[in-house]
Amino acid sequence: YPLKPCRNLIQYNVIGNDGGGDCLFKSFRDIRNFYGQEPSYTHQELRELSCNWLASDDWSNNAQNGTEQRARLDVLESLQLSLFPPEGIEVTLPEVLSGIKQTRKRFNKKYNLPEDTPIDQESIGELGKRYAYVLSKVGEYGNTPDITALSWVLGVKTCVYKDDPNNSTGSSFGPAYKAGPTYYIIAYGDAHFEGMKDVIENN
Repeated sequence: YPLKPCRNLIQYNVIGNDGGGDCLFKSFRDIRNFYGQEPSYTHQELRELSCNWLASDDWSNNAQNGTEQRARLDVLESLQLSLFPPEGIEVTLPEVLSGIKQTRKRFNKKYNLPEDTPIDQESIGELGKRYAYVLSKVGEYGNTPDITALSWVLGVKTCVYKDDPNNSTGSSFGPAYKAGPTYYIIAYGDAHFEGMKDVIENN
């Protein structure tokens, strides 16, 4: 469901991290520490929390917009579209989605499925479990499902900006809480994420 876009910024400072395939999770960790929120989490713990959220069966076709159930369903439908694009539409699979196909046998063994069990287009809930499994093993790039999961797990609205927050509005993720902090993330292309602090929006 669409949240209102985040505004252009007139002031911010970046909280750098060393990346290493975990930059998105480190960004959330650093922002949380900056706000002094408890409990604090390591980036490994945040990855695990997001995987658990993505693998959950708590979704519904009848869920109302703005609910966690609907947010999870939206993620699953996005995964389904990426893996099974409509005829004539070319969809570039992000790294983790490609990994879903490449690790089919390992996934089937983990969940005691027949070795040749395919990714079932109709079994949408399975896609979340497959995505979470690959993300826990080989995920290196931050994708929309990861950001959505982290936002809901931590109960925060997240604004993600591309390269220059002064000249473009950010995309919003997570619950639209009126109270509590907003997490600001800057994405340098598709390769690196860093948290932001001391943020002032352009009203």
